[in-house]
Amino acid sequence: MILFVATTIDAKLGGIARSVPALAVAIAGAKGETGDSSGWRVAGSGLKSGDMYGGRVVLVAPKAEVMTVDAAAMGEVELCVCEGRRGVVAEVERRLQSKPGVELIYQAGVWDPLNRGIARLARRYEVPMITSTRSMLDPWALCYHPWRKRLAWLLYAKRDLLSAKALHATAELEARHIRSALGERCPPVIVVPNGLHLPPPVTAPVQREKTILFLSRINPKKGLPDLIRAFGSLHPAGWKLLIVGNDDAGHLPGCQALAAQQPNKDSIVFQDQVADAHKVGISNRRAALFVLPSYSENFGLVIGEALACDTPVITTTATPWAEFAGEQASDLGLHVIEPGYEPLLKKLNSVLQQLEQSPPRLNAAYWIQQNFSWEAIGQRFLRSL
Repeated sequence: MILFVATTIDAKLGGIARSVPALAVAIAGAKGETGDSSGWRVAGSGLKSGDMYGGRVVLVAPKAEVMTVDAAAMGEVELCVCEGRRGVVAEVERRLQSKPGVELIYQAGVWDPLNRGIARLARRYEVPMITSTRSMLDPWALCYHPWRKRLAWLLYAKRDLLSAKALHATAELEARHIRSALGERCPPVIVVPNGLHLPPPVTAPVQREKTILFLSRINPKKGLPDLIRAFGSLHPAGWKLLIVGNDDAGHLPGCQALAAQQPNKDSIVFQDQVADAHKVGISNRRAALFVLPSYSENFGLVIGEALACDTPVITTTATPWAEFAGEQASDLGLHVIEPGYEPLLKKLNSVLQQLEQSPPRLNAAYWIQQNFSWEAIGQRFLRSL
């Protein structure tokens, strides 16, 4: 049995709530296609077990008011929803005690108490564990609430990560941050990107509007104040800034107050998060430009979702998309800048001028489909074990 543990499947949140269930489904769908019946291992880690491809895949997560998944959407994956973190830990221990038991645990995150509980169980029952750090060891992330994280690092977090048989990074940028934080004792790092739930194809072209779209959690690391200020400074005629996302860490009121101070405040619109994949596709196809000016980002699913709709994107070097795209970036409509207000102001100005002159003809959707479908990612992850 491969046991996936998600710290959250709350639809109001991104990242872990969406990608961990999706990876579990992708692994379950790919398990019979690798053709290796002799066992599986993470290179250099000593991680080895029996025939994992004949085993079950289980996802355990705490209950949420509105969940990103349900049993019907999980395919071959058994979904076990528990009451709170304690319920998840108790359920995981119950399964670790059962025979035949768990061959591998996969969990995501560093600082959540649930991460600590699962790591302790993995050590107690001597079950191999893969931990995905989800950019939580990036320099910006470590500087956010630094004293709290420094204490957690000394008390348990570093030990928990070092006890993993392998760590999962979604890009080489994240892998470098992991190795830097953990030093010479760092476990092997698997580098496999997240996949994307691709938007359904459209039967007819959607007329794009003069809209700049920000679609993500409204969190300090996302750089939204930089975008609001840049949009206000440029005051582009006829353009609207559409901000779609749920408040995270109490950041929304400050962003709304900043928007109210801009000369074009009536052109800045806030909406609640769009969770449905079809609605996400509609939002991206209607927008002329997508902007995510993050200071720290594990992957940036929303960037891939925008590119899957052939929507031009401005993002930063704090996301891995320049690494993914390489020299193709300009052909894909991907503009990557250093984080911060001044670089964003300059790039936003130049891109809006280009869009006013002639909308680009992009082929980003095909590139996304070839490289980031969850089916392809599931196979790639299994090959890395």
